[in-house]
Amino acid sequence: MRGSYSITFPAPDSRGDAVVRPSLFQRLKECLPAIFPSFTATTVAPSERRERRPVVLCLDDDPISTRLVRNLLDRDFEVLTCQSVGEAIALARCTEVTFFISDFHLGHGITGSKALRMLQSEVQFEPVDSVLITGHPTAKVEAEARAVGFSRCFPKPLGREFRSYFRPEAKKT
Repeated sequence: MRGSYSITFPAPDSRGDAVVRPSLFQRLKECLPAIFPSFTATTVAPSERRERRPVVLCLDDDPISTRLVRNLLDRDFEVLTCQSVGEAIALARCTEVTFFISDFHLGHGITGSKALRMLQSEVQFEPVDSVLITGHPTAKVEAEARAVGFSRCFPKPLGREFRSYFRPEAKKT
């Protein structure tokens, strides 16, 4: 894994309101540096929190694609991106994910369909909606995606139709 990783977690306020349970934050803070040597974790005081937005978890091994998804959706959503199923599982364990977006071909024989099944079995993953993106759309890929729970399959490059699908007025959570 190249690059540096940083996650900001909200600190619980006086009511104990936090997106991430403190014990989970502590566990992540202790174990993630062993996996990602350049990992840093910080907390944000309750007074510094922004209004909670729906969370999109985007899994794609191509950083250009994850950047594009972030650029298309970050105005209305909190977009978390990752490049491996392991990272997706770690993020899903500590965040309430509203929408899941995955590439079909993730490398090492892993498909987006397999990744969704792994998330569902590892962390009882139940986003409101799951969408598959792929550079090679076929009827077979779409059928496999729908069979495991993806509602839509969007071809790359992503554009206006993809962005419109995630309009806040179209997705009430």
